[in-house]
Formats: sequence, structure tokens, C-alpha cells
Amino acid sequence: MVNIEDYESRWDYMADKVGHPRRPILDQEPTPFQITGRFVGNWEAELQYLLEATKSGEAYNFLAKKTKDDSAAGYKTKALNEFDMDKMDLTKEYEFVKKIRTPELEEHREHIPTIWKMVDWFGFTGEIVANIHVQQPGHVFPFHFDNLITVRGKKAILDDGEAERYGRVEVMLRDWEYGHIWGVGNTYWTNWHKGEIMYHPWHNVPHGTANAGRYPRINLQVTGTMTPELEDKLNKNNGDIFLD
Repeated sequence: MVNIEDYESRWDYMADKVGHPRRPILDQEPTPFQITGRFVGNWEAELQYLLEATKSGEAYNFLAKKTKDDSAAGYKTKALNEFDMDKMDLTKEYEFVKKIRTPELEEHREHIPTIWKMVDWFGFTGEIVANIHVQQPGHVFPFHFDNLITVRGKKAILDDGEAERYGRVEVMLRDWEYGHIWGVGNTYWTNWHKGEIMYHPWHNVPHGTANAGRYPRINLQVTGTMTPELEDKLNKNNGDIFLD
């Protein structure tokens, strides 16, 4: 039984908890992930409006996690994150990405109908969290394991055995550019077209992003409770999904 109290590093704790090697095994098969389709439509004007209205969102790093958990385990998780950032020689203010969060998307809903069509298409249930990530050139989101605290609450830190009830998808809102990096386990998602949707098991696959390019990398992330219909949808390629 893995006990969070025995760890200094959140990376080490999460890797051991899900049984994933802390360091890569160089000869392993590539980590699989699913491209589950591509939204087709015109949302650039909506995105530009949103970026201007929100000033591209608020800065985010491991220490800026929005959590409902004020328990001892919650505070322990924050301490583990601080340890990892210190270990990586990152200041507490270092910006991984900027996030335009669900309340802002709700506030501007009437101005971004096409983006909301993407969110609604998945059919997540329960508490649905939709964020837009804006990663500027030179910024890095280090490899990590998700725990989906916002939709799972305190259960995210505990061994609740319910991880597969929840899902998360990524939608690229602009085409891939040189230097846009998205790592999933020991492989990479690259050369995407705008609207492309990626899905992978979030709870036992580490992932990270970086922007070594010249232009912002922008994606929509949607999280919520899975249904059998959604699980089937996400585990196949749905082809082009027309939003207009």
C-alpha cells in the first residue's frame, strides 16, 4: 500500500501509486493514445475574442491547483508539489501555462457558441470542467500525473478505485507549429490539425507540454464523468465532426 506520508515528491508518489516507472525504460513500446476525431468549423474569431476578454487567462503551475481538499492529505500534496518545483529549480511564480477557466467560458458563452459546441459534443456528466490552456513560447509544463481534483474532490488523493469513472480530452484550437511539444508517456503527439481531439488514460500515464516555438500553443481541455456511450466514442476515431 502506497502511503502519501512516506513521500517528499508528488512525482514519486503518483508513479508508485499507479505502478508506473519513475524513469523511462528506453526499450519499451511507444505509449498509445487515441486521436478520436477532429472538429471542423470556424472558431478563430471566438478564440481571439476570448483571449482579449480574459487577457489569455490566469497563470498556472502545480502550486496554483484549484482544490476542494483542505484536509491534511491536501496540504501534504501541496508540499509534495513544492518539493518537485524546488527540485526542478523552478520558482513558485513560474508559469506553466495560462488557463481560461470554466467560469470565464460560462461568462462569455454567448460570444463563443462554436467552442461550447465542442464541450457539449462529448456528453460528459457530473461536474464538467472546461479550460482553455494558452502556452506561450518558452514555457514548460513538466511531466506529471493528473488526479482531477476539481471533479473528484478529496477522493482524488485517496485510493478510491474510481479513477476510470472520469475522463479528460484535449482539443487543439490551432494547427501545430514548429516547437509545440506534447508528450504522452514515452511518445509524442505532433503535427496536429486544429480541432484534433486526443484521449488517453489520464490516471496512469504521465504527460507534459512545452513550447519551443514562435507562437502560442492553445488547447481546450474538457473533464467530467464518463458514460458507456462516451467511452465508446473516445476509444475510436469519429472522423470529421462538423460544428457549423
